[in-house]
Amino acid sequence: MAKKRKVLFVDKKNDLQSQIAEYFLKKDHGDFFEAYSASDEWDIVDCDLLSVMLSMGHDIRRHFSKHFDALPKIEFDYLVAFGELGEMTLKRAPKFDKLIVCKIAGSESFQASDDRELEECYISLVNRIHEWVDETFASYASADQASE
Repeated sequence: MAKKRKVLFVDKKNDLQSQIAEYFLKKDHGDFFEAYSASDEWDIVDCDLLSVMLSMGHDIRRHFSKHFDALPKIEFDYLVAFGELGEMTLKRAPKFDKLIVCKIAGSESFQASDDRELEECYISLVNRIHEWVDETFASYASADQASE
């Protein structure tokens, strides 16, 4: 079997999109890819995300936000950047071979006026990222094609 390719997911504070993507890559494509997430800033994993994912049958309660310094000292095959990461964030990131930019926005794009609408926004985000991970990492070729 070929060596697994290493993927680092990065969002602004490693608290939302990167956590979702890491979970689904491990769950659905863990035979071919090693998934990690981190950033140069960190916070707690979004509490509403934890609750919504659990209600969807996806338990990420053991996930935690990580700084780049907490990662193993390895070179990544792919760095996936969610949103507009600053140039400094990418400069501080561990070494990587290929960059993939995912334009799926985080909670800043949510339009909700009550808790039910907010939950629907989270569910939609989880589903969009899950679909994107499945398409982008369906094979090594699809991941290579998605990179810049």
